[in-house]
Amino acid sequence: MEKLETMADRYRRQIDLKEIGLKGQKRIEEANVLVVGLGGLGSPVAYYLAAAGVGHITLMDNDTIAPNNLNRQILYNVDKVDSDKAEAAIERLTAFNPDIEIEVDRRMITKENSIDITNGYDLVMSCVDTLEARRFINYGCVNNNTPMIDGAIQLFSGYVFPIVPYKTACYNCALGDLLDQPVPKPVLGSTVGTIGTIMVTEAIKEICSIESDLTGKILICDFKSMDFQKINVDRIKNCSVCGIDS
Repeated sequence: MEKLETMADRYRRQIDLKEIGLKGQKRIEEANVLVVGLGGLGSPVAYYLAAAGVGHITLMDNDTIAPNNLNRQILYNVDKVDSDKAEAAIERLTAFNPDIEIEVDRRMITKENSIDITNGYDLVMSCVDTLEARRFINYGCVNNNTPMIDGAIQLFSGYVFPIVPYKTACYNCALGDLLDQPVPKPVLGSTVGTIGTIMVTEAIKEICSIESDLTGKILICDFKSMDFQKINVDRIKNCSVCGIDS
């Protein structure tokens, strides 16, 4: 009973939503979510998953903190430059919400290990900065039938793309033919916060089975013009990852 009272106190504004309530908050508490990438998108994603009370979060990154990360990677302070991102993230998030479990996975995702890495989660948050890594995450999630939410940012824009295997288009259906850009992508730091929090909003809706109008769509956000568009994306029959006939 003591834990329930603590939960009710901390998450009262969230629990008061009729779409969530105590039942939904319990589902959030029991959820097991993987966050791949602890950079610009991974920072707000991890923060707001912890804020929502997601009970089990695995952070996947093997990088260290660089000075030029600090304008957009809000998990880290100046005194953590050159430190391990995952360890710094655990320290910050545990101080923020000590009632959740946080683990670290330092593997680099590949096609060969993607099924193993994404196995056993209720949801995967794709916060990586290369198209290749997104393809690997998508491959693992489709094979495990695990929902994922992909996000990306560049310049003044970004997108959010929720993927439910065999129900919506997968990443390969929608964007699989794009080529990686070999140079660092310029970005306005604040855009990652907006895209990241939208990703977490979709994550909570997925965990609590709240219907989303973004299902089967990509949300394109242009923060320079402040234009937001939802683009329908259909599954591809001959998709090599989730093909309807595969």
